[in-house]
Amino acid sequence: MSQLPLILGTVSFVVCGQLLLKTGMRRVGVIDGERLRSPLRLVVDVVRTPAVVLGLGIYGASALAWIVVLSRTELSFAYPFLSLAYVIVTVAAMVLLGERFSARQWAGLVAVVAGVLLVALSAG
Repeated sequence: MSQLPLILGTVSFVVCGQLLLKTGMRRVGVIDGERLRSPLRLVVDVVRTPAVVLGLGIYGASALAWIVVLSRTELSFAYPFLSLAYVIVTVAAMVLLGERFSARQWAGLVAVVAGVLLVALSAG
C-alpha cells in the first residue's frame, strides 16, 4: 500500500502546527533581549497562549506520524515530501496571516515543488 497518504497527513500536521505557533506568537509578542531577561515570565506567557500550546501538540503528533512513516518506507523517498510544508505554510501565511512574498521566493518554492515531483515520479 502506498504510504503517500500518511506522508501527506504528516505534512498537514506540520503545516497546522506552524500556523498555530505563528498565530500564538503574534499574541505573545516579540521576544527580544528585554524579555529574555525574565525567562520564567516568558515561558508563562507562551504556555498561557492556547494557539502555541495547540501548535506544539500538533507538532508532537506530526513527529509520531513521521515515526510511523519511517517504519514503513525509505527515508530517501519520504523526506523530500516534508519540503511541501514550506510551500503550503508560505501560501497559507500569505492568505491567512497577511504575510508578503517576493518573486524570488516564489521561484524558490517552484524549485521545491519540482524536486518533490521528481522524487515522487521516481518511486513509480
